[in-house]
Amino acid sequence: MNYRVRIFIISVFLSVLLWFVNHLNHEFTVKVPFTIHYSGFSPDASTQLNADTTIEAEITSKGFSLISYYFKHQYLINLSKADFTPVVRGDSVQYILHPEDLMNIIAQSLPQGFIVAKAPEDTLMFSFVSYPTKEVPIKVPLSITCADGYMISGPVRISPRMVILNGPIEILNGIDSAITNTIESNDISDTLSTETNIQAFSDKRIRSSLKKVRIIIPVEKSKLLVVKKSYNMEHKNHKYNGEVEIVLTVPESINNVNVVLRSDVGDENISFRVQVPDFIKVNSISPETIPLSIQ
Repeated sequence: MNYRVRIFIISVFLSVLLWFVNHLNHEFTVKVPFTIHYSGFSPDASTQLNADTTIEAEITSKGFSLISYYFKHQYLINLSKADFTPVVRGDSVQYILHPEDLMNIIAQSLPQGFIVAKAPEDTLMFSFVSYPTKEVPIKVPLSITCADGYMISGPVRISPRMVILNGPIEILNGIDSAITNTIESNDISDTLSTETNIQAFSDKRIRSSLKKVRIIIPVEKSKLLVVKKSYNMEHKNHKYNGEVEIVLTVPESINNVNVVLRSDVGDENISFRVQVPDFIKVNSISPETIPLSIQ
């Protein structure tokens, strides 16, 4: 290749390059695909959103800026739940993002020198079921036996004690508690601490704010405690007074128990019963009954 041909080829190349550089300094309006990422929605809502959305918008900027920004950022838009306007309709909530708001969000996501020439005219709208909530206590079924000489020494501690449920109101109205799996253990001689799952509800629309709870079952050595309670009553002009002896099984650390003596009047006698904390065992009441005086 001779010298003149080389000079010609180099001149053409430089001319094209200069034209290209000069051209890229001009502003261009191009259609650009934006990938929208959603955040801040509940797991159920995210499942309904299924995947990220791709939209097209027209943006204006200089050629170099467009090329540089594309390779650095790839036109991503992050939309959070707060960007949408919620509209409640019955058990559903619609999240709406109007075109003008979407255009502002796109403009804010772009660097200086970029202008949104045209945004999609469609409204972004998602509809999700939004059920009411209800707080109910947690109940723990027990199948526990203690070793000889031991007993459950106090109320079972559940942490947390309450759970928030959500679901259709007509179903929630019929639920007064959440039940855990049964705690099973035999011949225990020490405090039992464990976790257990809250049982799923038969209606799958009922959701729980918790899956697990911690259970502490206090266990101590036991002993017998004798408590004497006096009674003094009147029935049909006859007075009755005396003393009832109650034998209890109590935890070793307890020396006093709040025992309430109750009585029921029958046709022929007065029977006695006692009210004690749930974890206290009543072994005997003496006397259990006293005869009514004959008129």
